[in-house]
Amino acid sequence: MPTAPHSSVSSRDMVQNIRHALLTPLSSMVNLTDLLLFGASGELSETAKRDIQAVEADIQSLVQLFNKVMELVQIDASGLERRSLQLSPLLTKVVQKHAKQAQPQGKSFHLEVLGDLPAVLANKAAMHTILNHLLNQAGMFLGPEIFVTAWAHSDQVVVSVGQTAEARRFSEMAAIAVPVAWLRDVLSLEWLMFNRLVELHGGRSWAVQGTDLTPILYISIP
Repeated sequence: MPTAPHSSVSSRDMVQNIRHALLTPLSSMVNLTDLLLFGASGELSETAKRDIQAVEADIQSLVQLFNKVMELVQIDASGLERRSLQLSPLLTKVVQKHAKQAQPQGKSFHLEVLGDLPAVLANKAAMHTILNHLLNQAGMFLGPEIFVTAWAHSDQVVVSVGQTAEARRFSEMAAIAVPVAWLRDVLSLEWLMFNRLVELHGGRSWAVQGTDLTPILYISIP
């Protein structure tokens, strides 16, 4: 008995096709702005150069954002391969990287791991992205001193990032603490992508307002 033809287009192929269809014209736009800046159509005024450079920077930002979206779509389509992972070494590495990058801006990162952390079930590359994003946002909204704290709570590992060392106490009050509602609006798509990666690990992300009215960001990973 004849059967219906099976589609040969996998989710991965579909994502790659979409990536190609959208990135090709964006790449052409970048090439065009480069040609204009090199004077292919004649000498440009300083004002025109600045305008074209601003357009090129916006296109590059759009390409980077699109790549992140496509990466998340692909992860959603194929799932995350998760294994037992000790979070302390990875967290230490990420904090050290951000501390080094923050020095020229007069900011500092401090890490405190409270006791032994249990292993989490995680994808190492995705977890690296989660922690990087968490600290990136902290670098944007907090300072000059940023405190990163990690501890075990029940069967999960909780990581907090705040401008004071009071984050753990606020975590215990999270059910009654006032959410930082404006934070989600400011971070928009980046925040949604970050949340989705955390959710794919069976975890949770949230923010509360500290006593100094600055946000404290949290993730918990089982």
